[in-house]
Amino acid sequence: MPGWLFSSLRGYRIGWLPGDLVAGLMLSAIAIPGQLATARLAGMPPQTGLYAFAAGSLAFAAFGGNRFMSVAADSTIAPIFAGGLASIAVAGSANYAEMATLLALMVGIVLVAVGVLRAGWLATLLSIPVTTGFLAGISVHIIVGELPTLLGVSEERGHLLVRLVQVLGRIPDANPYALMLGAGVLIVTMGTAQFSSRVPGALIGLVGAGLAVALFHLDARGVSLLGALSVALPHLALPALPGMGEIGSMVQLALVVATVCIMQTAAVAGTFPSDEGKPDNVSGDFAGVGAGCILAGLIGSFAVDSSPPSTAIVHESGGRSQIASLTAVALMITLAVLAAGLMAYVPHAALSGILLYIALRIFRIDEMRRIYHCSRSEILLVAASAGLVIALPIETGMLLAIVLSFVHSLYIVARPYRVELARVPGSTVW
Repeated sequence: MPGWLFSSLRGYRIGWLPGDLVAGLMLSAIAIPGQLATARLAGMPPQTGLYAFAAGSLAFAAFGGNRFMSVAADSTIAPIFAGGLASIAVAGSANYAEMATLLALMVGIVLVAVGVLRAGWLATLLSIPVTTGFLAGISVHIIVGELPTLLGVSEERGHLLVRLVQVLGRIPDANPYALMLGAGVLIVTMGTAQFSSRVPGALIGLVGAGLAVALFHLDARGVSLLGALSVALPHLALPALPGMGEIGSMVQLALVVATVCIMQTAAVAGTFPSDEGKPDNVSGDFAGVGAGCILAGLIGSFAVDSSPPSTAIVHESGGRSQIASLTAVALMITLAVLAAGLMAYVPHAALSGILLYIALRIFRIDEMRRIYHCSRSEILLVAASAGLVIALPIETGMLLAIVLSFVHSLYIVARPYRVELARVPGSTVW
């Protein structure tokens, strides 16, 4: 076996196994509802979210380096590529699914190339104020996109702000049962997160919503349901190539998504290094995430990314290696086979409640306050990048925000902060 294969498991100790198994159980409980919700956000069938988790976890365990990192379908990149693909193909169509799988392959190739070339330094050019801003913009996109489902009304088309005004105007027409289910899942998820990150609030809320549908026959009261999952074993296949006119848009979108993956993977690796006090080989982690994207594309799913909350669950639950993620994959497959039919009772509004919770988490208000107190001028960068993502098509806004981030970082390098030191007269104090 090559020395770089399964390097995250090198030096594994049998004493780590109990912690890894517990962490895998916790990870699966958190990931299952999150992956179903993210597949909805990506405009893909629900089972593809589970495929994405399996592909990301298996590929990263084989090719990545970080022992804690969880790689799966991610709510940060899903609305970016969903918005970009919606301009090329109709969401939910076979053509859209083909485009999503092709995009996953393209993103994976970019990330593997960055990893092989050891270009991890690219992550240092991403400005914190700008990334905070575009995450806030993505959060707004998620919230506006999920409000119609939460309210039980039809979705609107058009510019983001126009859709928001139209949806708010339809609040009197809201389905009270869908609203109660979605709001209930949101409240349970937020409440359990305040109590402990180890409590799978999203799963508890999803089960509760399914029971309410089954007991009170809410499908007859206008509540739309997910439907039974397809448990067919995915097979390896290359997606069809689009026309030359669409390739250019796909390349641009792949570069934007890959850049966000670079930013997030570097942040996760820096927060949860394999060995305390020793920096990770983040280039190897880029290659691992890229391999996950390629495998996801080959089995008919969509691009994956490192997940900060899932990685935190592995770390806080006592996980010590990628065995935790592999355990979660085994548990997820088991549940998908045994409980595929029960997913027919899961309401779409419940998944919207989970997505709204995710959107509120990536709207980093505490980070914005910190930036404001440290530098009043940099808060303008937060507002500018958020405004670009909100006002423009999401993929265009993201591209301009990334360019703004690079320009800001280069400006700091060219014009570093300087201060003149002077000795206090009659002392040794400067």
